[in-house]
Amino acid sequence: MEYSKVSPVHIKKITLLNMVGRDSSGKIVTFEPIEQVNRFLMTHHIDDHKQESDQYSKGLVHFFSFLIKFQEQWDDEFDEDIFDELTDLPRPEWDYMAKRKAQRITYQYRQALKDAVIKEINPDLKLARTTATAYMNAVIKFYSFHLRQGYRFNNPPFDHEIININFQTSGTNMKGYMSKAVHTTDLRLNFPRSKRNSGGAIPSSRKDIRPLTNTEWKEVENILLNTKTVIKNVSGHLKPSKLAIEYSLFFLVSRFTGLRRRCLSN
Repeated sequence: MEYSKVSPVHIKKITLLNMVGRDSSGKIVTFEPIEQVNRFLMTHHIDDHKQESDQYSKGLVHFFSFLIKFQEQWDDEFDEDIFDELTDLPRPEWDYMAKRKAQRITYQYRQALKDAVIKEINPDLKLARTTATAYMNAVIKFYSFHLRQGYRFNNPPFDHEIININFQTSGTNMKGYMSKAVHTTDLRLNFPRSKRNSGGAIPSSRKDIRPLTNTEWKEVENILLNTKTVIKNVSGHLKPSKLAIEYSLFFLVSRFTGLRRRCLSN
């Protein structure tokens, strides 16, 4: 508050994280801010001059919820009589990193995200690739912030990597191809390109790019030029609907000029 009087900074919106305990009736009995997260979010706005941080807040809520479940599991299995401080892993904490990568909370979280995307069969628990990637990016940003601040972890939360990306240059460049070094971490999520429209209204449809056969094009052409009627998903129900002229022109231009939905690889 004192700092804001000297050099005020406008924050459009910020969602701070707190550890809340409730009794059996749902009444709040304990309330403790998660300071290490809130400092990161405040710095994101004040020092980096960013207006939005909700994606980071959502990702870190998911991450710390994952950590709390690990802590509950550890508490249930803990036996003081057989616990050995020299060989057994201590209670999971956000800043404790085991010697083995696979046992560090950051790598365990990455594996859980991949499983939630690829292996999860419950649609209520399954994550979209974009959501999992956003959550992982929030965790990487969070730990990167603490590393820059000089926070000393017993082991690094991730390893820094440099990846060279080769890409084709524009027509104004004498070189045919160039390369760019991208600084990243080994926590990044790599998913195979999905061929199913899992996030769309018709999940079973394919979204990979395939050329139409002559028979398929004749059917499409008849819709574009004659019937101008398509089947549309309206509130979960398939209903016939008129195709707007601009959409018909879009597909016709793509067909006869060679334009494509995706021209350059990401």
